[in-house]
Amino acid sequence: MFMKKKILIINALLLLCFAFSSCGNKDSSKNSDSFEDSVESSVADGIYEIYYVNSDETGLATESYTPSNTSTYGIVRELTEKLAGTPKDVSMQKCIRNFSMVRSITINENEAVIDFTSDYYDVTGVSEVLRRAGIVKTICEVPDIDYVSFNVDGSSLIIDGTNPIGRMSSDTFIDNTGGETTYYQNVQVSLYYTDTKGEELFEARHNVEFDGTISLEQLVVSQLIDGPLDSDYLNPVIPSGTFIRKVSLKDGICHVDLSKDFLTPMENVSPAVTVYSIVNSLVEIKEVQKVQITVEGETVDKYLEKVPLSSPLERNLEIVKTDTAKNGGN
Repeated sequence: MFMKKKILIINALLLLCFAFSSCGNKDSSKNSDSFEDSVESSVADGIYEIYYVNSDETGLATESYTPSNTSTYGIVRELTEKLAGTPKDVSMQKCIRNFSMVRSITINENEAVIDFTSDYYDVTGVSEVLRRAGIVKTICEVPDIDYVSFNVDGSSLIIDGTNPIGRMSSDTFIDNTGGETTYYQNVQVSLYYTDTKGEELFEARHNVEFDGTISLEQLVVSQLIDGPLDSDYLNPVIPSGTFIRKVSLKDGICHVDLSKDFLTPMENVSPAVTVYSIVNSLVEIKEVQKVQITVEGETVDKYLEKVPLSSPLERNLEIVKTDTAKNGGN
């Protein structure tokens, strides 16, 4: 049996909770539900909340603002400029150091993509996460925008040196009923591993606590790479040394780009088991309908000359053994 890493993937730096405070006419004692209701009502009146970091960098605070633009792009750009501007309350800190850091803003359907210069990486740890949360929460107030993605010099934002952050929503940074924001989320994910024969997949359900700095799709792939828990009584399905280059979701298709190590054959694991462990695990996420796997940014015609990867793949239940599936947990 293989030794497994703990399922928790938490950055200790992100163990913080902070209360939303605000300027002017906002009552900081309100719970998050009433706060969100008031934000929605204000947006309907053309009033947005610009999020800033509070003075001791323990949380976010807001100031109200009414954009002069009316188009989606115009509002997003104007709000981004405000995020880079000096707040009225000088004790607050802006989320973007200066607007010159913004290389471009692109609207892709319901997603705003902000491309920053490499200066973005000057801020790290909790300070970076707080500022990212403030930007995302501000931009996601725009009625037609559900997601925000960050690029740096044209490439996806990478915080841990390996894995891209991917797109984020307001829910990425959870507001609880106490009016606090935490970076921890508890979700149950279905992960598919194999047994010693390596010809079938078995479902393992894990309760995962993660900090919201990566997408759920990326979390699932990361867990597959880490391998099953000892309690699953199952074996890994991803070749050793494989790492994620990028994971993104668009129009129901999850695009997974892996390192070249993925092309290494595994002893006693069929190519179909490896491929569909990824596909079946990701399709368990309700937003994912198909999965496109690439290697080093390139499309692979057939994985290990066996499984076609030239087009997106749907779930394959024929390879899943359901009667003896093991359920794992933390």
